[in-house]
Amino acid sequence: MKATILHGYFAGAVGQITEAHAVYYHTHWGFDVSFEAQVARELSEFAAGFDPGRDGLWVARQEKRFADPLPLTAATLKPTEPG
Repeated sequence: MKATILHGYFAGAVGQITEAHAVYYHTHWGFDVSFEAQVARELSEFAAGFDPGRDGLWVARQEKRFADPLPLTAATLKPTEPG
């Protein structure tokens, strides 16, 4: 099966990523609604401040279905002094 990689924000991204995390961590580790709410809150903050020149969001789709996300932000990185 061939996967398609979507780059950048798209409608439904926050909900799909939140659902995937909530289901996985509830099933395998017993996490409750507080974890799902935290994921939704943090992803919403990420999406609201998303800057395509600074941040990245890649979502894999397989057969037109959500497969896996990779959200990254450089907003909290601090430059280091050389040497």
